[in-house]
Amino acid sequence: MSIVFLNTSLKSKNENHTFKGKAINKKNTFTYNDDVTITKVTLDDVIVVERKNIKLFFKEGKKIEGIYNTPFGHIKLETYTKEIKKEKNKIIIKYNLLLDNQHIDTFTYIFEYSIDS
Repeated sequence: MSIVFLNTSLKSKNENHTFKGKAINKKNTFTYNDDVTITKVTLDDVIVVERKNIKLFFKEGKKIEGIYNTPFGHIKLETYTKEIKKEKNKIIIKYNLLLDNQHIDTFTYIFEYSIDS
Protein backbone atom coordinates (compact mmCIF):
# COMPACT_ATOMS: atom_id res chain seq x y z
CA MET A 1 0.00 0.00 0.00
CA SER A 2 1.30 3.46 -0.90
CA ILE A 3 0.16 7.05 -0.97
CA VAL A 4 0.07 8.67 -4.43
CA PHE A 5 -0.89 12.04 -5.82
CA LEU A 6 -3.69 11.98 -8.42
CA ASN A 7 -4.63 14.37 -11.16
CA THR A 8 -7.84 13.26 -12.88
CA SER A 9 -10.10 14.87 -15.43
CA LEU A 10 -13.46 13.83 -16.90
CA LYS A 11 -14.54 15.85 -19.93
CA SER A 12 -17.50 15.79 -22.29
CA LYS A 13 -19.47 18.42 -24.15
CA ASN A 14 -21.63 18.91 -21.04
CA GLU A 15 -19.21 18.20 -18.21
CA ASN A 16 -15.73 19.06 -17.00
CA HIS A 17 -14.77 17.60 -13.62
CA THR A 18 -11.25 17.52 -12.19
CA PHE A 19 -9.68 16.12 -9.06
CA LYS A 20 -6.23 16.81 -7.63
CA GLY A 21 -5.23 15.20 -4.38
CA LYS A 22 -3.97 12.16 -2.53
CA ALA A 23 -5.07 8.56 -2.92
CA ILE A 24 -4.19 5.16 -1.51
CA ASN A 25 -2.85 2.64 -4.02
CA LYS A 26 -3.23 -0.99 -3.02
CA LYS A 27 -2.51 -3.59 -5.73
CA ASN A 28 -3.37 -1.17 -8.57
CA THR A 29 -6.63 -0.05 -6.95
CA PHE A 30 -6.58 3.67 -6.21
CA THR A 31 -9.03 4.90 -3.58
CA TYR A 32 -9.68 8.57 -2.95
CA ASN A 33 -12.28 10.98 -1.61
CA ASP A 34 -13.54 13.18 -4.45
CA ASP A 35 -15.93 15.84 -3.16
CA VAL A 36 -17.05 13.64 -0.22
CA THR A 37 -17.57 10.67 -2.56
CA ILE A 38 -15.28 7.66 -2.25
CA THR A 39 -13.96 6.78 -5.70
CA LYS A 40 -12.05 3.62 -6.65
CA VAL A 41 -10.13 3.07 -9.88
CA THR A 42 -8.70 -0.37 -10.61
CA LEU A 43 -6.08 -0.67 -13.31
CA ASP A 44 -6.15 -4.19 -14.72
CA ASP A 45 -6.93 -5.94 -18.02
CA VAL A 46 -10.35 -4.30 -17.66
CA ILE A 47 -10.22 -0.86 -16.02
CA VAL A 48 -12.94 -0.34 -13.41
CA VAL A 49 -14.19 2.98 -12.01
CA GLU A 50 -16.53 2.85 -8.98
CA ARG A 51 -18.26 5.91 -7.57
CA LYS A 52 -21.38 5.98 -5.35
CA ASN A 53 -23.94 3.80 -7.09
CA ILE A 54 -22.12 3.62 -10.45
CA LYS A 55 -19.57 1.06 -11.62
CA LEU A 56 -18.07 1.43 -15.10
CA PHE A 57 -15.86 -1.03 -17.00
CA PHE A 58 -13.42 -0.16 -19.80
CA LYS A 59 -11.68 -2.37 -22.36
CA GLU A 60 -10.66 -0.92 -25.70
CA GLY A 61 -13.05 -1.77 -28.53
CA LYS A 62 -15.57 -3.38 -26.16
CA LYS A 63 -19.09 -2.50 -25.07
CA ILE A 64 -19.51 -3.55 -21.43
CA GLU A 65 -22.54 -3.33 -19.16
CA GLY A 66 -21.95 -1.46 -15.94
CA ILE A 67 -23.91 -0.97 -12.76
CA TYR A 68 -26.17 2.00 -12.04
CA ASN A 69 -28.43 1.59 -9.03
CA THR A 70 -30.95 4.30 -8.26
CA PRO A 71 -33.61 4.58 -5.56
CA PHE A 72 -36.04 3.50 -8.30
CA GLY A 73 -34.10 0.38 -9.27
CA HIS A 74 -31.35 -0.75 -11.64
CA ILE A 75 -30.92 1.14 -14.93
CA LYS A 76 -29.04 -0.43 -17.84
CA LEU A 77 -25.77 1.44 -18.25
CA GLU A 78 -23.07 0.58 -20.79
CA THR A 79 -19.73 1.95 -21.89
CA TYR A 80 -18.24 1.56 -25.33
CA THR A 81 -14.50 2.16 -25.01
CA LYS A 82 -13.25 3.81 -28.16
CA GLU A 83 -9.62 4.13 -27.08
CA ILE A 84 -7.29 3.53 -24.13
CA LYS A 85 -3.86 5.17 -24.23
CA LYS A 86 -1.42 4.01 -21.58
CA GLU A 87 1.66 6.01 -20.73
CA LYS A 88 3.91 5.87 -17.69
CA ASN A 89 1.63 6.62 -14.71
CA LYS A 90 -1.07 8.01 -17.02
CA ILE A 91 -4.11 6.53 -18.74
CA ILE A 92 -6.45 8.27 -21.16
CA ILE A 93 -9.82 6.62 -21.86
CA LYS A 94 -12.21 7.82 -24.57
CA TYR A 95 -15.65 6.26 -24.34
CA ASN A 96 -19.33 6.55 -25.15
CA LEU A 97 -21.85 6.27 -22.33
CA LEU A 98 -25.19 4.60 -23.06
CA LEU A 99 -28.17 4.62 -20.70
CA ASP A 100 -31.04 2.28 -21.55
CA ASN A 101 -29.45 1.82 -25.01
CA GLN A 102 -29.47 5.60 -25.66
CA HIS A 103 -26.19 7.43 -26.34
CA ILE A 104 -25.75 9.99 -23.57
CA ASP A 105 -22.39 11.55 -24.38
CA THR A 106 -18.77 10.90 -25.35
CA PHE A 107 -16.27 11.27 -22.51
CA THR A 108 -12.52 11.55 -22.10
CA TYR A 109 -11.20 10.39 -18.73
CA ILE A 110 -7.60 11.20 -17.85
CA PHE A 111 -6.09 9.43 -14.84
CA GLU A 112 -2.56 10.44 -13.86
CA TYR A 113 -0.68 9.53 -10.69
CA SER A 114 2.72 10.04 -9.08
CA ILE A 115 4.40 8.98 -5.88
CA ASP A 116 3.59 11.42 -3.08
CA SER A 117 6.72 13.02 -1.68
